[in-house]
Amino acid sequence: MRKERIPFKNFAYDIEMLELKRKKLHKVAQGETLALLAETYRLPVRDIVLENGLTEEIWVGQVLVLPDRKGNLYTAQAGDSKPLLCGSKENYERLNGERLYPTQKVWIE
Repeated sequence: MRKERIPFKNFAYDIEMLELKRKKLHKVAQGETLALLAETYRLPVRDIVLENGLTEEIWVGQVLVLPDRKGNLYTAQAGDSKPLLCGSKENYERLNGERLYPTQKVWIE
């Protein structure tokens, strides 16, 4: 929420503005996988799984909520470290979880 001052004749009202964000949705089509969706929308698979509470494979017709992006998506390479990518181990794990391996898509700030 953000506050905004609205002038009205001889008065001014402070009004709290509610900001609504529409979630981006995707309906799974034949042949689509989490890996393909992650690549298409430039999101880590982990984020799609967490946003939708997935515990099993996706299925045709399933509607998935696509999470908001959190910064820049980067493909990890051999030699990368959590502090190198995000400034600290804690920042990395807050954005990406504990794992880090080459070819993994990770968020960096």
